[in-house]
Amino acid sequence: MGYYSKAGLVLTKEANIKLQKELEEISGDVYELFNEWRDKFLTDEKTEAVLYYWEYMKWYGDECDWANDFLGKLEIDQYLFIRLGEDFEDIEENGVFEDNPFDLRATSKLEFNGGN
Repeated sequence: MGYYSKAGLVLTKEANIKLQKELEEISGDVYELFNEWRDKFLTDEKTEAVLYYWEYMKWYGDECDWANDFLGKLEIDQYLFIRLGEDFEDIEENGVFEDNPFDLRATSKLEFNGGN
């Protein structure tokens, strides 16, 4: 079965260029993580920042370790990574690309069904 997460990664233009250069050297699961397993891939026309989004992902294993190691090589303001696990309190956030054009952020909702 496994534990699934939602994950979003916003990279500046420069950070995405670095990612693409590293992906040229790699195949297998790491390559597929960014090029085949993503659910959304958007590029902001003005800034050329990029959003990678995974809706239902097992965010563990070698490919995810590689992604985390890659983020560690970037300047902290070149990216924003947010992962939401299945458990309510399982939130991971790294990077401070606060002005990301996609406004990626974690939110929570309180909902109810109204009665009489």
